[in-house]
Amino acid sequence: MRKNRGFTLIELLVVIAIIAILAAILFPVFARAREAARKATCISNVKQITLACIMYAQDYDEVLPSAVGDDNDGTAHPVDPADFNQCIDDLETKYTPVEDGRYMWQLADVLLPYVKSLDLFQCPTLSRRDDGYLIQTVLMPDTHPLIPGVRKVTVSGSYIYMCMHHPQGGATELAGPCDYGVGSFAIWDIAALLGYIDVNDDPSEYYACGQAVGNFDDPVWAPLVCCDSFGVHEGYSDDYTDDHVVPPELGGDPPTITIATPVGFTDGHVKYWRGSFYQTIALMSQPNEIE
Repeated sequence: MRKNRGFTLIELLVVIAIIAILAAILFPVFARAREAARKATCISNVKQITLACIMYAQDYDEVLPSAVGDDNDGTAHPVDPADFNQCIDDLETKYTPVEDGRYMWQLADVLLPYVKSLDLFQCPTLSRRDDGYLIQTVLMPDTHPLIPGVRKVTVSGSYIYMCMHHPQGGATELAGPCDYGVGSFAIWDIAALLGYIDVNDDPSEYYACGQAVGNFDDPVWAPLVCCDSFGVHEGYSDDYTDDHVVPPELGGDPPTITIATPVGFTDGHVKYWRGSFYQTIALMSQPNEIE
């Protein structure tokens, strides 16, 4: 009668080695597949936010939502568009108190009737890595004179609404109504240093914020919304503006990365933009060609 025996140590080690090799091969594949799914969700979010902006314009005399840039978001929404020329610190002081019933509304607040979900404003890749990209809400008091008993978004999430009403005069020492330092308006500074725009131009001639749809000479290439990832979906950093604020022509370091992020355009289409540093800056600083 044959006697049963177990695996030898060598056999066990071979099996364990094979499993380890397969895991090393398959885990990166699974990770890329998960990230591809998150990227697809992000592109879908940009598409829905872009279409919501267009639907908003259809309801408001063909004018897109107006915004004033707030930190890295560009989505703080003042009640009074006449305040575009004020610095963000002044606006926060003016709108945060309830003294005159006015608040800084985020883009998510304005578009929520069209999208019905705040989850759309969270990139699944950015929000899982950084709580700063998560949507947070507070309940406004029932005595609010404008919209009683509604939830107010306090953090506007992962998506940038293309607004440039407050060009900075920061590290690059360019003229502008406010001095923010390097931040969300670094694109404006870089574009001016590269000669793409005149820093003394009226900022309303650039970007989609608060513009009538008919003002765009070529809405197919006028960016409206983009994800703040700028390469995170591709596995590299999004801090390109920190490293390349000064172009090489003026003594700065040459850009070495490709920028990749979903971009929604004013005509409603969305493109997963992948381009060089200079190509992206040129895209983001296209004038509206207002006559």
